[in-house]
Amino acid sequence: MGGLKRRALLKTKLKQKNIAMQKKKKMNFVSFLLVFFTSIVVFSQQIKEGTYCVESGQLKLYYTCYTFYKNGTFNFKSGKGAEEYSRGKGTYQIKGSELIVEFKKSKPKKKGYSKIQFWRQGGDSISVEVEVKDLDNSLVSEGSLIKFSDSSSVKLDEVGKGVLKIKRANAKSIIKVVSEGYAEQEFNIKNYYNYKVDVFLSKQSGVPIFKWNITYKLDHITDSYYVTIGSNGNKILWEKRY
Repeated sequence: MGGLKRRALLKTKLKQKNIAMQKKKKMNFVSFLLVFFTSIVVFSQQIKEGTYCVESGQLKLYYTCYTFYKNGTFNFKSGKGAEEYSRGKGTYQIKGSELIVEFKKSKPKKKGYSKIQFWRQGGDSISVEVEVKDLDNSLVSEGSLIKFSDSSSVKLDEVGKGVLKIKRANAKSIIKVVSEGYAEQEFNIKNYYNYKVDVFLSKQSGVPIFKWNITYKLDHITDSYYVTIGSNGNKILWEKRY
């Protein structure tokens, strides 16, 4: 009788063990399916059309932004505050858990320039007469001429002209031409010549990027943001602005 009881007990324990193992296998399989289908849902999603940005720095003044469009193209810009450092455009796609952006060729940045005439003339002071235009030869009617050393300045008139008077001296000065929306233009003078200067300003924009591919590892995507994983393993939040 004792042997029969032991065999029955052993049989019960084996049955319980088999049931437990089957439950564990079933749970592991269910977990696998959950992870598998979750990743399919996450990375079968496309990033919604709109502008997504990362802000950095102590005061969050630095920004990097992508604007994605439904047709698979994007615009890019980065900078600090009102100053744009770089810009670009191209195509993008999501492959598996990666966002791949490919910068296409864009127009190179054009620098402003100056055409300078100068001559000697008697008197206690010199004049620096400036006419300001943009690179399309249109007059720039709002802005200032500024002497760099002492910040003395004069505003441009309605036809883009300004005259800066400087005390005659055996010295040199830097003259800056500034106008909102344009890159500053500088030129050097000697403070014993008179000058007539035609200044051509370039639009304020970042340096273009082209023929460059970047691959971002995706963590997950939502309608209002997406998260990438940096090379150091840190997660980076790209928030949708509009």
